Amino acid sequence: MVRLKQLFGLALGLLSLSCPALTRLEARLDSPILTPGRSLLLSLEADASLPAEALDLRPLTHDFFIGEPKVSQRAGQTRWVLPLLPRTAGARRVPPLQLGSLHSAALMLRPGPAAAVTAAPVTLTATLSSRQAYEGEPLIYSVHIRPAPGVQLQRLSLLPAPGLDVRQLGEDELTEERRQGRRTTTLLRHYVLLPTQPGPLSLPGLLVEGESPRPFLAQAPTQQIRVLPRPAGGSAWRPARALQLEETWQPPAEIARPGEPLFRTLTVTARGMALAGLPELSLPRSPAWRSYIDDQQHREWLQQGELMVQYRLREVVLPQQGGPLTLPAQRLPWWNSALARIEQAGLPKRQLALPSPALQPPPVPHASGPGWLVAGLSVCLGAAALWLGRRPLMRRLHGSERLAWWRLRLALHRSRAPGIRMALLRWAAQRWPDQPSVGLERLPVPGLAVELEALLAA
Repeated sequence: MVRLKQLFGLALGLLSLSCPALTRLEARLDSPILTPGRSLLLSLEADASLPAEALDLRPLTHDFFIGEPKVSQRAGQTRWVLPLLPRTAGARRVPPLQLGSLHSAALMLRPGPAAAVTAAPVTLTATLSSRQAYEGEPLIYSVHIRPAPGVQLQRLSLLPAPGLDVRQLGEDELTEERRQGRRTTTLLRHYVLLPTQPGPLSLPGLLVEGESPRPFLAQAPTQQIRVLPRPAGGSAWRPARALQLEETWQPPAEIARPGEPLFRTLTVTARGMALAGLPELSLPRSPAWRSYIDDQQHREWLQQGELMVQYRLREVVLPQQGGPLTLPAQRLPWWNSALARIEQAGLPKRQLALPSPALQPPPVPHASGPGWLVAGLSVCLGAAALWLGRRPLMRRLHGSERLAWWRLRLALHRSRAPGIRMALLRWAAQRWPDQPSVGLERLPVPGLAVELEALLAA
């Protein structure tokens, strides 16, 4: 910090040497009367042509919010104009500002009577989903911004607050209406607030900068929040107002067969939970089945003023043997912040009775050796690459087409040419439904004629 001050002092010294014509720095306010909710307009004028960053505005930041300075130069003079909004009602003066070796005069402020308050250029209405939350439990901060006719909004900013992580939720919502014969736009913005420490917290209101036509600053009221600590005990901390865990299978798990793929979709939906708090659930490893994560999706949205989040996991389950198969129960503990207690969401264990696989004779090696398998795999991967381009594979497959794709992969794994041909044709019928009579020799996969011929000959 000392080093930074030394460098800044050196820069100011060099500036004073490079601007010998600088003899005057004058500061003025549009009004010395301090009224609640109304910003001041500060003008500073120097009798030299100077860069915009030459003026040190840091002394203002202790007592004022500062808008974007507008800098103009004319006839060898430089002028800065910027709006100021007092941080507290106790602000009583604008401090001197330094430019080179010159300092502007301090400007005194005095409180004005209530009658002196003029119509505000913008109306701000801020709401909180709740004024009390647990540590890690999200809150929704919403602000309606209604500018007066002719007002132009330029910048919206929510200042950082100790103990709160803040981010905007979604896009601004705009509605148009006619007021006083002129069309105006009302803006609604939402923020997610995530408390990171217990105790009382203070959230500064949203700061709005615009022109009406004079530059102005306006701020929504400060919000007070009480953050409750995590209860003692409990390893997984998942505060929420409500939570639901669901499971679906395609095809139904009751008709599963060894080696045939099943698609299991797990969905966790929570109200009043942070998106980062959603768990990622999948089947544990077992020699009785193989499972692969097929797709994962996270989303969040606003519903009746509260944050809704959802995590969806889709995985492929391949039973490896016939006979009874038990999928274990799954439990998800969470903290019900509405009732102040731990609850459990879960799925019961599932019992499957798989038929024993039919005995089949060992495959007869083809005279051409394993070349047909490589050819079949090339056709599969080449067709997928051509069809999907750069997009992830399983994000484009749905329903029966997805099942046909996995059966094709299973046929390739078993390394039997007749099964590969049949699975490839079935997948092609799902992929290109407008060409029901497609054969291997007519698959729309350019550049793979040699591989197709090898597969046909196998």
